Amino acid sequence: MGILFWALLRSIIFSCIGNSFYKWFQKTRIGIWFDTKLDRMLSKIVRKHDVALDKKSKPNGKQLDMFEGEKYLDRYTKNNPMRRNDGGPGK
Repeated sequence: MGILFWALLRSIIFSCIGNSFYKWFQKTRIGIWFDTKLDRMLSKIVRKHDVALDKKSKPNGKQLDMFEGEKYLDRYTKNNPMRRNDGGPGK
């Protein structure tokens, strides 16, 4: 029980010190540069993730989610007038 108390106290103290340091660091020239670099990097990662999700959800994307793929197949292959069901060549 004593170890948990000291670990909790230590994490609270370090979070307060880290927060105070960041508030000071954010106002410096290097801190502003660091924040812009970090913001650009994270926005690039989020943009790439959004593109990957868009590819995944589109029918012409390279990857389909397992369940979304079944919906795609049901929607475009069943009752499709352009698809022959008698085994002959397609149009």
